[in-house]
Amino acid sequence: MDERFATKKVRNIYKKIEAVDEVAGKFTLSMVIYSSNIIKAMDILDNADADLRKGKMLYQHNLMYMRMLIDCCTELQAVLLINKKERYYSNYFAGNETNRLKIGKQALTRAFLIEELDKVFEDIKEIYKECCNWIHPSKASIVRVAKYRKSGEEYVGYRGRIYTRMKKEKEDILKDFDYCVDVLYTLLSTLKLYYLRPDIAAKTEET
Repeated sequence: MDERFATKKVRNIYKKIEAVDEVAGKFTLSMVIYSSNIIKAMDILDNADADLRKGKMLYQHNLMYMRMLIDCCTELQAVLLINKKERYYSNYFAGNETNRLKIGKQALTRAFLIEELDKVFEDIKEIYKECCNWIHPSKASIVRVAKYRKSGEEYVGYRGRIYTRMKKEKEDILKDFDYCVDVLYTLLSTLKLYYLRPDIAAKTEET
């Protein structure tokens, strides 16, 4: 998977924030650790033994991990939207749901934050919706198993696209996963910019 999370620049991003704001630095560290663990789990799956790789439903784990990665992005989006960031950090470290916070009358629900992300990062909403079929109990697994019984036939797969090979479908899923890593990296960089260069960082004021 994307190797940028193994670079010194990304590993130390929280330290640069922590030098300005200790609490913000700890929050950023938690985001980096969480997302790095997701990427590491994907690497383990991709390098699994041959028998596991042959499992026709293995790709569903990729979708589940991608959903978790986007959840991480929504938390970063939330803290970027809130002007008084200590409100977010207090809520976060108390273990409370982000949807308890509001900007004006708008609660910071997952759906709202996904919509906000989608304004800047194309297709995030569609990718998230697809991933939700696998993070929650649903009929998705049963439907997919039935479609894969006859190899070489066309089937409707990831994001409603037509496939004849699972390998191609998985390539599309992994391409979107890398895209989500890019989104996460951009959000982390924006948060760093907020603390290091507040004069030019993009901030959304509360109303």
